[in-house]
Amino acid sequence: MNNIKKYFNSSILIAGYLSAVLILLFVLILRSTSKVVFDERDFMPNFYLMKKLGFSFDFLKQLKNQSPGPLYQYIYYLMDFFIPVSPKVVRISNYFIYLGDLYLIYLLLKAETKNGLFVLALLFTAIPNTVGIAGIGMTEAPSLLFCLGAVLLLKRSLEQSGPINWALAALAGVCMGLSIIGRTPFLMVLPAVFVLITKADKIMHILLFLIFASVLPLIMFCTWHGLVPPYVQGIQSGYNLFFLFLTIMYFAINTLIIYPEFFLVKKIHYLIGFLVAIVALLLNMLVFKVDYTAMNGVVKTQNSGGIFVTVYRYSFLAFSVGVSYVTLVAFSSYVKKNKPDRWHLFYMLICAFILVSTIKSPAHFSSRYVLQAYPFFILYVSRNIKINWLLLFTVIIGTIIGLTSLINCYAIFAASPYNP
Repeated sequence: MNNIKKYFNSSILIAGYLSAVLILLFVLILRSTSKVVFDERDFMPNFYLMKKLGFSFDFLKQLKNQSPGPLYQYIYYLMDFFIPVSPKVVRISNYFIYLGDLYLIYLLLKAETKNGLFVLALLFTAIPNTVGIAGIGMTEAPSLLFCLGAVLLLKRSLEQSGPINWALAALAGVCMGLSIIGRTPFLMVLPAVFVLITKADKIMHILLFLIFASVLPLIMFCTWHGLVPPYVQGIQSGYNLFFLFLTIMYFAINTLIIYPEFFLVKKIHYLIGFLVAIVALLLNMLVFKVDYTAMNGVVKTQNSGGIFVTVYRYSFLAFSVGVSYVTLVAFSSYVKKNKPDRWHLFYMLICAFILVSTIKSPAHFSSRYVLQAYPFFILYVSRNIKINWLLLFTVIIGTIIGLTSLINCYAIFAASPYNP
């Protein structure tokens, strides 16, 4: 009986289940359509543009239909010298880059806790939209790889001694710069890094990191004369505060999956959140009239009409406002109970800054934006995540939603005639 309990405890089952999900995801990628899907429709044409223009300022200026920088194209341009690049090759490569993300999360977690490291690292896979960034040729996984690598190198530079630390700080800066030219929200790591300055002898290491982290982004931003390519500057100007509520909503959904105990707050706050949502719904119906459909791949499967989808689209923002209240209360409660040290504060600030930065993408909101911050939230709360049967249940729900959405996405675009 003891042997049975040993091999069938919640930790082993979660690790085994998420490993099986990763294997299934790879099979789905291998069987996916050879056509471009989702945002690959925008990124792949710019890959072909780079094959024509190479590493040039003209290429940077002529990037079209994408707000992220050129890291995506740089990676696959170099890969094309060895393996002919196609949409499916990009997906396969992106999958292995995502595995690299998980490994770096694992290495960073080793400094936070000694228990359940493998499970905690794999929990990132349980978040529904993570399957999308791993199974589609998107820009998040490569940028996140360099960002996590930069944080790991910087951590080693600041916590060790010797001449090699200067090289580690500089290399961390280069990795950070590459991350930023892939996804500009990772700029938010730079202001957060100042909380790591606790010793005078490490100030120069931070400064060296910032200098090397700024070189590539400055070249890119100066060439663009802005934070996004010239082609999209007209539609990506300004701010959209509504997106902050949507961001917190998706953050809450993700947290409910990987750390449901996070929301153990007084019941009165749930009542207040409900009343806030009702007021927000009335204001939305009468004044703002903002509609938004979450998780299109799951909700809009066959029938895009009907009263359910109509009400769902109209009320989602209002519901997000109520959830945002409860989430902020839960976050505040967690901080009070768990006083952060400088590294936990660093992870918390990165997470918060990236989440807030979503208001600077006024033309479009995607729940994937939250994923850029989420590994740092996992690092922040890792010591308190309970690996139990409830977590196994929420993880299964999260992965089913993610895989269902990805399968629907493949099917929809496989039937599309568009194929650049």
